[in-house]
Amino acid sequence: MAINSEARGLCKHLLQILGNEKNFPKEQEWFTNRLRETALDIDLKCWKANNIRVDKSEELYTKRLGLEAEAGDECTEMLELLNIAKGLYHMPSKRYYGLTDQYVGLRKHIRNWYKSDRERLKP
Repeated sequence: MAINSEARGLCKHLLQILGNEKNFPKEQEWFTNRLRETALDIDLKCWKANNIRVDKSEELYTKRLGLEAEAGDECTEMLELLNIAKGLYHMPSKRYYGLTDQYVGLRKHIRNWYKSDRERLKP
């Protein structure tokens, strides 16, 4: 559940930041929407994966690990989106580094979760 809390908290934080039209103008809403969607996808994939009870099912095992891997990959995607956003929106360094550090940390936790589940839940 710690990963779910971390992903949800980071998603909410990013959504709040993106709600500031002064820093993220409407004319570039297509890009801020991509940031929003990626943040939501990471959170939802973590949530869905954690709610899959594998028991002895190979299919559920594969599905859970797939969602975990996708969430980790989307963290990598988010890092590049933040790289673009930094220049596009003239994002302050403090905010940029804060967000990237948090997404790097989340990605690390998701990858460790994946490794743990791969051994622990193997049918």
